[in-house]
Amino acid sequence: MFLLGSCDVPTQPPNFGAQSPVRSPLLFEETFTLLGTGTSDSEALIDTALADYDTLFTTGENQALSITQDINNLNVGDLDGILPSFDVPATDLSFAIQSLTEQQLFASFSEPIGTIRRPALAFPASPVLVENDQVFAPFPSEVIAPDEINLVNLGNVQINTVTLTPEGDGLNALRFTLSNQLEDEPLTDGSGNPPDVVIVREDGGEEVARESFEAAPGPGETATAVLSLAGRTLPLDVRFRLDLSTPVGFQPIRDNQSDVRTALNSDAFAYESLTPVQVPEQDDIALTDSNATLVERPGFRGLTASGGTLELTVTNNFPFDVTLEQFAVKNTVSVGSYPAGHTALQDRRSHTLPAGATTEITLELGETGISRVVDIQGRATSSGTSGPTTIEAQDGLSLSLSVEDVTIDQVFVRPNGLTFSNAGTISLGDLERVDFGPGDYVEFRGGALTIEGLTNELSVGLKSLRMSLPGLRTPAHQPRDSVVVRFEGNRRDPENFVFPKLEPTSGPRDASIDLSNLRLYPAGNRLPYHLNATSETTGEVRAIDTDDRISAEVGARNLKIQAFRGQVKSFTAPVTSDANDDGRLDVGNDAEAEITTLDLSAIQDLNLRGLRLPDGRLTLNFTTNLTPDVTAYAAIVGKTPSGRRVHLGGRGPYAVQTDSIAEDFAGLAADQLIKLPIDGAPSPDQFVTRSLTLSRENSNVGTFAGSLPSEIRFAGKVLVRTGGRRLSLRRPLQLNASLAATLPLALSGEATLSPTVDADLSSLDGLTGEGNAVSLRKAQLRLEYENGLPVGFGVRLKMLNASGDTLLTLPSEGEPLAIERAGVVENGMAQNATSGTVLLDLSDEQLRTLSEIERIQPQLTLRTPEDRIARLRSTDALRLGLEGRFDVRAKIGD
Repeated sequence: MFLLGSCDVPTQPPNFGAQSPVRSPLLFEETFTLLGTGTSDSEALIDTALADYDTLFTTGENQALSITQDINNLNVGDLDGILPSFDVPATDLSFAIQSLTEQQLFASFSEPIGTIRRPALAFPASPVLVENDQVFAPFPSEVIAPDEINLVNLGNVQINTVTLTPEGDGLNALRFTLSNQLEDEPLTDGSGNPPDVVIVREDGGEEVARESFEAAPGPGETATAVLSLAGRTLPLDVRFRLDLSTPVGFQPIRDNQSDVRTALNSDAFAYESLTPVQVPEQDDIALTDSNATLVERPGFRGLTASGGTLELTVTNNFPFDVTLEQFAVKNTVSVGSYPAGHTALQDRRSHTLPAGATTEITLELGETGISRVVDIQGRATSSGTSGPTTIEAQDGLSLSLSVEDVTIDQVFVRPNGLTFSNAGTISLGDLERVDFGPGDYVEFRGGALTIEGLTNELSVGLKSLRMSLPGLRTPAHQPRDSVVVRFEGNRRDPENFVFPKLEPTSGPRDASIDLSNLRLYPAGNRLPYHLNATSETTGEVRAIDTDDRISAEVGARNLKIQAFRGQVKSFTAPVTSDANDDGRLDVGNDAEAEITTLDLSAIQDLNLRGLRLPDGRLTLNFTTNLTPDVTAYAAIVGKTPSGRRVHLGGRGPYAVQTDSIAEDFAGLAADQLIKLPIDGAPSPDQFVTRSLTLSRENSNVGTFAGSLPSEIRFAGKVLVRTGGRRLSLRRPLQLNASLAATLPLALSGEATLSPTVDADLSSLDGLTGEGNAVSLRKAQLRLEYENGLPVGFGVRLKMLNASGDTLLTLPSEGEPLAIERAGVVENGMAQNATSGTVLLDLSDEQLRTLSEIERIQPQLTLRTPEDRIARLRSTDALRLGLEGRFDVRAKIGD
């Protein structure tokens, strides 16, 4: 069966078509952080893991990003220049043997009468004398009178009284011996007691002295009586009475007078005084001393002089007037050309001295020689007295002479270990800002004590010359460690301060002592010294001229100070070089500035034109062992790669006043400098680190750091504020400085970043190839974003082929695609992410070009409000996703 039908006959081929949208796979999806190291989940627009950035950024509180840079080579370092400097100028220690060449010649002696003495006397036994029933010894009264006295000639002048000294024990006693030759009766005092011997006055029998015999002698026996006269004043008109009797009365003695006998033995007598009835005229009162010593120094023989004066002082201790008729001093030995016996000086003038008076006589000393021991010769006269005068043992003449202001030409000595000394101080120079008190010191690490031109002009060699320096001490720096420089023997040992002895008339020569590790303890800013010398010993007499000296210049050179303690006035000291010594520091002069680099070139390479460092901080770390507090005044200049200079200036407490140390810096105003207070260390052996943070409150650090300097120049000095107190300083004195820059990263204005992502769009070739049965009605790219950064972006997409050539830029003209910034808080940090989609229509040609694309490079232009700063965190991220949507029509049939 066939079914037939009819229809219109078509005039064109059949056309079966369908219209449907096509959604391509996601072209790319990527999460970007602005800064970071990059992870599997995100890509960093600035990869801080790269060598250029790995030490440039740090993450701080709230993940805030900062640029950091440490500079550890601000080469300040050695501050030994602030140790007080001084030198020890050469001091002349020239000296003569002053004890020889500046002699004081002096001698004194007295010529008293002295104790008047009479020798012992002996009178043999003789019969007693009987007068009117009284018995007397037959001895004259002159037995108690002196024979003669020194100095004064009394001749036959009668002496009224004498006074004996109180001495006994063999002196000043009369010893009577009584012999009984009677046949039957003993001799008694008439009462059965031993008889007495009595001294009585001739003119009336007045009793003067009495003593009993030791016993009453019987027939044929003797008895003794010792009558002491010590200390007694006795008249010379006396007799010696014997009070004798017998038991039967006086008659046996009267009848047998020759049978009673007596003997007398007198001790030597010593008299304190005597009183003659007058003093006769005297014509030769001697005043002599043949062994007067003018100089109490063994080995000294004498001197020659060309001038001077002799002061002669004479005192008359006689009870009558005397006249000094002549006076002379004679040498006992030869002195130079002057022989023994030479009259060194004399005076022939008469000088009358009343009793008890003193007179001074001045004699001019001409050219002469004077021996150490001299013979003094003088003679005086007197007219005596007309009446009784008491003459005492101490009466006489006393004399003293001294040669003053003598001009000595030569001294003559027989060196036998003569010792002499000298002392003084060595100046430490002009110490303008240092004062040393007890216990203060300077310790040296180098330098030398110099003894130069040491010369011995003396004709006497020195067995030993020692220079003691009590203020210069070796370790352990105790008083017992004082330096003693010795010139003795033949050994040369500078380490132990020993050098060869000084020969006669020798030199000049030099000696040097290393001062390393020695300490100087000054006394009143001076160094005391003591010189002690001992001469050689020889039997020869040597002549020494008064101009002969031992001389040297003592000083110190090339002193290098290791440690110091003392009172110091506040002072300034450069910590960088003043190369031209003009007293001003020039930070622009390479020779006077410390120069270091601040490597921020990586930031500059980012080409972030809107990069801002608004709250930057510089931390200056000073490590020091300086004990005083100091204030550093510094010129810190940053130099950018373009050559622009930016000065780090202080503000507030760090501001430099115009009338301060600012003038010590060449070509800079006070606001281009900064002052930095640095607290001192507890002790010179302890290093401490003091940190100072520079912020916008105390400096222009924002401007300085924001200029991104590649070079930093530093010149400075320190003001050491001591308050006049004592300081302890020890090398190495350090003020090591390091700089740490912390610059919170912020953006303002615009900056562009261009990451690259892979994107294979070859699948679009089926939509765009020639002869395809598909027609494109509409093509569109969708850019989806989630922005957690506090900045917006303008986006253009560069489409790159395999060779990296840009085949297409979307949008090709006009405004870029806009991505809104995240919500921000007041400090400019992101708070809430913003999401959105941006559409981009494509032309047929653009779509065809996309099929050749293998990489896409989003060009992200950061946008911030003109009056706002965006602060970045390491966690801030931007997520981008790109997909395509295409409206196509498919054809069926021819």
